[in-house]
Amino acid sequence: LKDLVEAWAGVPLEQTDLYGVRQYEAGARLLTHVDRISTHAASLIVNIAQGNLTRPWTVEVYDHADRLHEVAMEPGDIVYYESAKALHGRNTPLAGGYYANLFTHYRPVDDPMWYKKENPEGTPEPLIDVG
Repeated sequence: LKDLVEAWAGVPLEQTDLYGVRQYEAGARLLTHVDRISTHAASLIVNIAQGNLTRPWTVEVYDHADRLHEVAMEPGDIVYYESAKALHGRNTPLAGGYYANLFTHYRPVDDPMWYKKENPEGTPEPLIDVG
C-alpha cells in the first residue's frame, strides 16, 4: 500500500498508523471530522468486506474547494484522501448488514511541518471562505 500512496502523493512517505480490520454494524455512523495533523497527511481506506446492505454506505469527503464527494466502495476498493485536511465521515447510518474497512495513514519523510505548506499549483480555490 505504501508504494500506491507514495505514487498518489508524489513524495516519499512513512507509515504512521494502521487500524483494522474495523467492522461496522447496522446503524453505524461516523460524524464528519479531520484526523491528526502530525500523523495523517495521506490516508487510505480499504474496504475489506461488506454484506447484506440495503444501500451503499458512502464515505463523504470534502476536497480543497469544499466540494462534497460521496464515494461508494466495493470490497477491494481503496479511497485515497488527506485525512488531516479534508473533512470526511459517513453521516448516513449504515443500512443493514456489516461493513469492514482497514485504515492506514502516512506522513512525508523528514517533513514534520508538512501541513504548513501551501497547496500545490493547480489546487482548486475554495468555493467560499470559511476562515
